[in-house]
Amino acid sequence: MLTDSTRRRDFPALEGITYLNTAAESIPPLCVGEAIQTYWRDKERGMKGRDAHFAQVEACREISARMIGLEPSEVSFCSCSSEAYNLLASALNLGATDEVVVTDLDFPAGATPWLTAIESPQTQLWKARDGELQVKDLLPLLNEHTRLVQVSLVSFYNGHRLAWRPFCDAVRNLAPQALISVDVTQALGRVMLDCVDADIVISSTHKWTLGIHGGGIIGIPQRNAGRLTTHAGGWYHLRNAFDADRFERADTKTGAASFSVGMPNFVSLYALNASLRYLEDVASRTSSPMPTLSPPRWRQA
Repeated sequence: MLTDSTRRRDFPALEGITYLNTAAESIPPLCVGEAIQTYWRDKERGMKGRDAHFAQVEACREISARMIGLEPSEVSFCSCSSEAYNLLASALNLGATDEVVVTDLDFPAGATPWLTAIESPQTQLWKARDGELQVKDLLPLLNEHTRLVQVSLVSFYNGHRLAWRPFCDAVRNLAPQALISVDVTQALGRVMLDCVDADIVISSTHKWTLGIHGGGIIGIPQRNAGRLTTHAGGWYHLRNAFDADRFERADTKTGAASFSVGMPNFVSLYALNASLRYLEDVASRTSSPMPTLSPPRWRQA
């Protein structure tokens, strides 16, 4: 756990102040700055630095997967949650007869892609009551046409934490064709994650994970890989990006890997790898467990 001395050592920017705005911008520990400097030294090596760059990506994938209770092959990265949600919209390719449920406690990134689509699905708004999302208000919005229910585990707006189990059970029972997407930006690194049945997990990296801007975590269980594969152009997410037939067809990787469409933002992943391992190390020295995602019941079977 942090002590006064380790706090002063690892977070010198906090000396003499009380900082209460991590939900908007975190103040990273010094190890994150050191990781950025490591990126710079690797970048100075030019092409020879790429081995180190991609090694950091895989190290970050491993720790990120552990944090959200998935396998490394089920985790990928993009530049931010907004990009992730637009790619999710591409993967689902919903039409006018489909329905999406969003909440009025959600960040715009998770709610607006469905409003700007060329052929927009019908958007149902789950409204908070006295600052809380109550499952009884969700029930009338769910039906056989519901294809996606988008929620935040912890709201950016007022910090409301969703009662996950009743919510998830309601969706599975009343909208069996629907996928559940959860934004854990305001939860990951801060609270225990109990969103064990989510179909896709999305998080930014510059808040409670103590990383920097320019990163987005995407977690998609293998069971959903085929259903959640983007239809985006690019190259990094393609199996045949440099093959002889690359101008004739695009062979897209499935699931989470399809969300990394271009060159990784290496510096943000160097930082995230350092920040998540810092959090894990702090948790290992305290009696409280690391706030991560418990293995879902379908994975325990």
